[in-house]
Amino acid sequence: MPRKCKSNLSQRSNSARAKKVARFNETFPQAELRRLEQAEREAAHIAAETREQSQGRRLAEYLASQRAAETPEQSQARRLQHATYMASQRDKQLNLANVLLLKGYTATSNTHTKHVGSIR
Repeated sequence: MPRKCKSNLSQRSNSARAKKVARFNETFPQAELRRLEQAEREAAHIAAETREQSQGRRLAEYLASQRAAETPEQSQARRLQHATYMASQRDKQLNLANVLLLKGYTATSNTHTKHVGSIR
């Protein structure tokens, strides 16, 4: 039996914890400098975006602002609508899989297999 792969999750959480402590202990000028450097990195990242990436980012920002402004009832309605949509997509996939199975297609190949023999 192969050995388990070791995760570096604890290292990441340790470094995140260390950064959080460092932010807590920083002075106001240090915090301002950190925020300024982060803003510069973000501006450089945005400037290097393609048109498609920019559109995707703006859409994500718009949707996030819409979700932030919605009431609990609107949020519940949105989640219910999404759950209904996902259920319909699963149903479509299952129906397609059943049709393909009935026609003799297998999941491992795109070729049509002819069944030999009779089913009793």
